[in-house]
Amino acid sequence: MNSVDFEIALIGTGILGKSIGKKLLFDKYKLGVWNRTYKKCEELIDEGAQRIESIEEITDNFKVIITVLKDGESTRKIIKRIPNIEDKVIIQMGTVGGLESTSIEKLIKNKGGYYLEAPVLGSVNEALNGKLIIMIGGEQKVFNKYKFIFKSLSENFLFLGDVSKAASAKLSLNFLIASLTYSFSIVLRYLEGKNINIENYMSLLRGSSVYAKTFDKKMVQMINNNHSKANFNIANLTKDIDLFTSEVKELDIDPSIIEELNLFLSSHKKFDIGNFDYSSLHLLTKKIISLY
Repeated sequence: MNSVDFEIALIGTGILGKSIGKKLLFDKYKLGVWNRTYKKCEELIDEGAQRIESIEEITDNFKVIITVLKDGESTRKIIKRIPNIEDKVIIQMGTVGGLESTSIEKLIKNKGGYYLEAPVLGSVNEALNGKLIIMIGGEQKVFNKYKFIFKSLSENFLFLGDVSKAASAKLSLNFLIASLTYSFSIVLRYLEGKNINIENYMSLLRGSSVYAKTFDKKMVQMINNNHSKANFNIANLTKDIDLFTSEVKELDIDPSIIEELNLFLSSHKKFDIGNFDYSSLHLLTKKIISLY
């Protein structure tokens, strides 16, 4: 099976969803698109996608439905509205919790469909270049049948088995994003307070085993307090760490520091910066917060 004449419905065309849609169009899939806000579909329609007028009108020719929605609740609500998913496969590519993923799978199976949990690490550039990192869960035979779709989007995807494992793997990666970015913010403020040249320090750090690429990726934004251009905003990161915290509490893990990080991230709500890039957590590590 290949992309030629294969029809996919894409539900959710925000920053990530739109980029996934562009790559699918580039690879010659026939693509139908829907988003609650029509304006977010316009660019894909201009590039050749078909407009899906309403969720209730998704036609039977779409054998695969990809959802890239805000959270598990939004995904469940949308799936409930689709009139017929019998023998279709739903590929969920947003970030939800392990328990939520299991619940969505049950809903889809009860409606006669198949489910693949497939959250991603990466954003616009990675999606456009087919270099997303994708964690996949579901039935092996379903994954094998639709593996060609993942090959369009990723050079690095991994089938993990149970859907909850894919969702949990993604949450753990987002926890690393949050904890590394927080730690680096503290280090930058410490260096500034001690009047240590940051670039000299970075030359040492880059040669060490504790270096992470995200440090250089976010350093300029943090130093310049320029967080307005977001591929992954702080509100979504906070949502994911809240899910991670809830699931950690069910395991034999001390949650105390994780809970503190969760509370710290949630404080962004006081300052109306939810749509800022997650590097904006650097604003929150200063005693007296100034957004400008």
